[in-house]
Amino acid sequence: MCGCADVRMCGCSGQPKAAGESRQRAVAGLAVMLIEASARFSASNSLFLPAIWGLWMNKLAGGIALGVVGAGLALAFSGDVSLVWDTADYPPRWHCGRWTPLMGWLHIISDIATWVAYVAIPIMLVYFARSQPEIPFRNLFWLFSVFILFCGSTHLMEAIIFWWPAYRLLGILKLGTGIVSIATAVVLSWTIPKMLQLQSPQQLENKVAQRTAELELTRLQLQRVIDQSRNFLGILDLDGTLLETNQASLRATGVRKEDVLNRPFWETGWWKDFSSMKPTLESAIADARNGQGTRFELRRQAADGAAIMVDCSLQPMPGTDGQVAWILSEGIDITDQRMREDELKHLNTELSKSNRELEQFAYVASHDLKEPLRKISSFAQLLQNEYGTKLSAEATEYIEFIVSSADRLMTLISDLLSISRISSQGKELAPVDANAAVAEAISNLQLAIEESGAEISVEPFPTLIADPNQLTLLFQNLIENAIKYQGQNSPQIRVGGRQIGPQYECFVTDNGIGIEEKYADRIFEIFKRLHSRDEYPGTGVGLAICKKIVQRMGGRIWLESKLGQGSTFYFTINRQTI
Repeated sequence: MCGCADVRMCGCSGQPKAAGESRQRAVAGLAVMLIEASARFSASNSLFLPAIWGLWMNKLAGGIALGVVGAGLALAFSGDVSLVWDTADYPPRWHCGRWTPLMGWLHIISDIATWVAYVAIPIMLVYFARSQPEIPFRNLFWLFSVFILFCGSTHLMEAIIFWWPAYRLLGILKLGTGIVSIATAVVLSWTIPKMLQLQSPQQLENKVAQRTAELELTRLQLQRVIDQSRNFLGILDLDGTLLETNQASLRATGVRKEDVLNRPFWETGWWKDFSSMKPTLESAIADARNGQGTRFELRRQAADGAAIMVDCSLQPMPGTDGQVAWILSEGIDITDQRMREDELKHLNTELSKSNRELEQFAYVASHDLKEPLRKISSFAQLLQNEYGTKLSAEATEYIEFIVSSADRLMTLISDLLSISRISSQGKELAPVDANAAVAEAISNLQLAIEESGAEISVEPFPTLIADPNQLTLLFQNLIENAIKYQGQNSPQIRVGGRQIGPQYECFVTDNGIGIEEKYADRIFEIFKRLHSRDEYPGTGVGLAICKKIVQRMGGRIWLESKLGQGSTFYFTINRQTI
């Protein structure tokens, strides 16, 4: 017995309800419960079902879970779903037991207060979770909300059954609360190890303090580095505000750091005397902000009053994302460099003037010397012819010395005139048929070629940018040099070239006596000879003429040779481009 005052009202000792339902009705009720629970779960937009979905990974799993609950209920109620709302078998709680008003309302008020709290807590948890999308373990807040609401619903039903004895509904809620509680416990068992890996607020504060100290140390080190630079450095934000600068910038112009920091770059003390610089600086900052650097020069007054030249640049600096994050301003004092350049230009001008004067003097002197030398030679030969039989052998030898020296001096003067004419009387560089120049050079040397028995092979040449007369003289001197310094065999000379970028590399190679490698540069110096005039005649000017011609045409000349194995002269000239 339950101890109720009126067993007829309580129903505790009543006869059990007849089981008139068939097994088929139970199975049908079970199916209805499965379908209805799954459909409602999948279609729900409430706050609770997405939370369960987040925990059970998908709606299908949640639907199956509720279907299992429905199956249990169907079996418990013999397949009759309407029994959930049937209260005929149970009296209100006021009529079951010996409830006094004080004790009853104590339970009712306590359960309702607990339910109110259990409703308020999930609302606050849901609000917090929705307001903080990046919070860790966000789904756990949804799960706690569902768990607390289920617990609260059982307290609400505990109060309601004092008047409406829906004990079956209360049982369903308790079953749901049990399932959610187990799910919460399982999820917590998975989550707590991950939570333990989270750092405490104090640990985070310590790490922030450590990182802050490291950043400050890095900033100080960077400041020391830029302060050691002799260049004028500044750091600007993308709007052109000066964020930092170095001591060199401040010392050069005598401004203070507090007067220039956090001000637009064009309003700092560096530019206060240059109002015209503002558009230039604003444009340069805009270009740097768009990823394009700018460079310009200006003249300003230093702290000591002296004028200085500054090479300025504004360069974009990328951040960690690759986008422009700040702008580096750099100024280099190029005053000394500009002074040296101006001095060098002045010296070059004076040197060019002196060279022109020397060339003119050499031309005039050589031209004026030729006539007296010609007379000396002519009168010496006339004296020898008319009085040769009357002169002693010694006098005849002296006359021969005079004639020989005069002829040699005439040749030297002619070579000097050739050198002076390279710059003073050279033609403007233009496209030239190099094949014609080589052919003319060979034609000029035809007598020497026949006497030496030289064989010359010529490869085809492209059109070159040169002075036609000087190009002919260049090939003529090199071929003549190959004939002159022949070995024991007849000269075998090959003339050709190849394309090297925008230039054409020409060569003249022979099978002559060759020279030692250490003399390869010396032979291009004027009046430098490796052999006596008795061995090989000449003035030592021919290759110097070749070098000057090549240099005038923008190329270079060099020699590759081995003693006794012949020589190859190379020189480069610009080729005509289509």
